[in-house]
Amino acid sequence: SSDLLAMDNTQDLEMKHIMDEVKAQYQAMADKARQETEQWYKSKLDDMANQSKRHNDDMKNVKNDILDLNRQMQRTNGDIDSLRIQRTNLENAIGMAEDQGEQAVKNTKKKIQDRKS
Repeated sequence: SSDLLAMDNTQDLEMKHIMDEVKAQYQAMADKARQETEQWYKSKLDDMANQSKRHNDDMKNVKNDILDLNRQMQRTNGDIDSLRIQRTNLENAIGMAEDQGEQAVKNTKKKIQDRKS
């Protein structure tokens, strides 16, 4: 009976040892899986943060491009307005020159007429 009791104790100790080993293996696997998952999430979070920063930088560049284009448009519109004013002034000057030329021709014809008579 003491042999049977010793054998039961040995089996109990072996079973406890096996259970402890299995438990330790599962714990190690769970720890490794948790670490890998945390690393994966950290990597994804870092990727998203970097992508967000790139998008923000792109957005700033686009805003700056729009500001530059607006400034160019304002300058171009100013140039167009200035050219329209110049054209109007030139058209007026041409009209005045034509009127003066016609008046000079009339005056000359009148003088010639007056001399003939």
